[in-house]
Amino acid sequence: MSPTPPPVRSPPSPTRAAEPRRPPHSPTAALAATLFYEPAALTHESVLIAEGVGRPQDADGPVHIAVDHARRVEPQAGIVVHRRRGLVAALHPSKTPLRVRLDEAVLDVASTARSDAAAVALLGDACQSRRTNASRLARVLSQRVRLPRRSFLAELLVDVAEGAYSVLEHRYLTGVERPHGLPTGKRQRLVHVGRTRAYRDVEYLQLDTVVELDGRLGHDGTQDRWDDLDRDIAGIVGGTAVTLRLGWRQVLSPCSATCVAIQPIRGGSGTPAA
Repeated sequence: MSPTPPPVRSPPSPTRAAEPRRPPHSPTAALAATLFYEPAALTHESVLIAEGVGRPQDADGPVHIAVDHARRVEPQAGIVVHRRRGLVAALHPSKTPLRVRLDEAVLDVASTARSDAAAVALLGDACQSRRTNASRLARVLSQRVRLPRRSFLAELLVDVAEGAYSVLEHRYLTGVERPHGLPTGKRQRLVHVGRTRAYRDVEYLQLDTVVELDGRLGHDGTQDRWDDLDRDIAGIVGGTAVTLRLGWRQVLSPCSATCVAIQPIRGGSGTPAA
């Protein structure tokens, strides 16, 4: 008896093999979600992605849409539905797909962030993108009386308005500068290094001192660190003789050494807190 030949396997469908995986937050998927639940609008992380201020990891998550609070809808895979009061008033008047305004979405995501640090990072990123600012966010927040974390966000926006855009900058402001009696620094001042525009993290004009905080995204690569050194040199050439470059350890560990370093540089008289 001759052996049975092995079964012949059909080749994979060329159509399916060539079909690319569509990311959840492609414009097509976002539009389809709003049309499926129409009337509905993008909200939360989906608005941040559509506006170009979302985090890369958000693009792998579900599409977030908002519907009126009075509606009851069936859930669908890959879509998170948020029932919201006052939805019409929160909508952007012209953008497609229909979406809530960026200020509203930023506050929604920050109010449910996994940690205070994550909320700081989100508000800072949104303001640093120049797509919104702390004053606009605070104005919208004043109308969102039911928003979780509302008091914390209101306090945080005061700090962001002073220029504390990153988590480390906020921690330096609230954990070093204020409790240790340092003068109020000027934050995010625009300077020119050759033909390059840059922003100084904290500048004490009366002490002729700059504090650069190396805890933000964008301070990790070799080119970024070379740019930082160029800023330090430009400060010296421009008359700012001292630049202190601080990281997380200098801000979070006993920080009296940091304060001692800043105050006497130009004759400061403040005494670091215990």
